[in-house]
Amino acid sequence: MKQSILVRSPNWIGDQILALPFYDELRKRYPNAWIAASSVPWVKDLQFRNLVDEVIVLSKPEVPSLLGRWKQLQKSSQEVRNLRSWDIAYCLPNSFSSAWFLFRSGANRRIGYRTEARGFLLNSGRSWDGPSRLHRSEAYQGLLAEAGLALPSAKAFWDQKEHPVFDWKRSWPGFHQLPVPTDPYWILAPGATATSRQWETARFSKLTQTIFREWGLKPLIVGGPKEAPLADQILRESQVPGIDGTAAGPLPSQCERFLGGKFFVGNESGLSHFGSLLGLSTYIVCGAADPKRTRPIGPGRVQVMINPVECWPCERNQCYLEASQKNRCLMGIESDRVWEEIRMSQASGGIVDFSAP
Repeated sequence: MKQSILVRSPNWIGDQILALPFYDELRKRYPNAWIAASSVPWVKDLQFRNLVDEVIVLSKPEVPSLLGRWKQLQKSSQEVRNLRSWDIAYCLPNSFSSAWFLFRSGANRRIGYRTEARGFLLNSGRSWDGPSRLHRSEAYQGLLAEAGLALPSAKAFWDQKEHPVFDWKRSWPGFHQLPVPTDPYWILAPGATATSRQWETARFSKLTQTIFREWGLKPLIVGGPKEAPLADQILRESQVPGIDGTAAGPLPSQCERFLGGKFFVGNESGLSHFGSLLGLSTYIVCGAADPKRTRPIGPGRVQVMINPVECWPCERNQCYLEASQKNRCLMGIESDRVWEEIRMSQASGGIVDFSAP
């Protein structure tokens, strides 16, 4: 009988992409096992279908309250328990609720980091002391570490591949691809999940003006429905004939659009990981995040622009400084500097001729 393995996948786009080396190694370790990924709805489309056999989507609570979330957690874990008997379960998020979910799933061996006082739920718990200082991708892989077996670093993951290109058609099959703009363009992702990581829209507008003036490139602005107002503001302020590609549907349906872009610019967000995964040269304006732990792993070339003030990186979602000092790490990064980084980097790569289709 096949071994059955349950993975509680990460809750965010960037973290899910950083988990690719984990899933790759897991499949190598258990080539014949039945592997299922349990996922929150907004990350379900990014599960690596060539590496897992099943995707179990965890439903949202019917009532958005603590009690509602708890009832839904109990219901989801029971549904997963009824599917089959799980031999091994891996918990990639560090939350108490994700470990409780695996405990209630009935998995025989439950592996995760002993954080948030959840060690009693994980009968193969791992210490968080060392992995807490690692790149997140390596921390995920650390859950697979066994005595005497070394795992590749996040940086070396693509280096070991014979052809270091992400095979998105196999990983995310069946998605209808959105039409690709005919004029030369670049990808702009102005949104972020936290205010401490979202560069000012006015600075994106100025950068957009400069790129259009110097290279004639239009921006394709991407993001979800929440980023639609940002796209509208940037296009109005910059007066550049760009393309509003926000709220366009599942990310896997936008692969060809991303691949058609000359490069990617955005905040430290899930979309920057998506762009780099597809091989784009990726330029990140980094606020409170710590790139040593969350930098995209490629295979696209990544340039992270930082302003390391004394409190950086705090990794908080909201800046705790008073109004006059708010978001100093981000405020110290000017659009002219970002433009210069892009210009020099593109020139050194020999790819500044954007007249070609």
